[in-house]
Amino acid sequence: MLSSQDYNAIEQICNSSFGRSSTTRSPSVSIKTRLLREDQIEITYTSVVNFATEEGLFDQTRKLEEESVGSVADFIKDLKKKFKESTGSALKVKMISSNPSMELVNLNVFSPMRTSYFRNKCVYEIS
Repeated sequence: MLSSQDYNAIEQICNSSFGRSSTTRSPSVSIKTRLLREDQIEITYTSVVNFATEEGLFDQTRKLEEESVGSVADFIKDLKKKFKESTGSALKVKMISSNPSMELVNLNVFSPMRTSYFRNKCVYEIS
């Protein structure tokens, strides 16, 4: 069970609402976190993607899923490292679920270009 100081350290590390950017990798990719319960954290990967055709949308979804899993894994690795530096103890993280989704943002009947949000909401157990 994590202490209140551990939760504060996690919040300080993950906070990107003021003073730090959540788009450090690319201007079209964002990683946000929130604590769900005392032992769970949700990490949301969001990317803005453009597709020329609907077939391209479905073809590249698998590639986007792999990219999001890699980015979230890198984020978790960095979180563990900073948590260890901040508190002196190790953070254990175990994936519970992953829920990728695609949200169409821009649709124009006169243009084949499609803009959408790709999101992957991952829930992890922390201890």
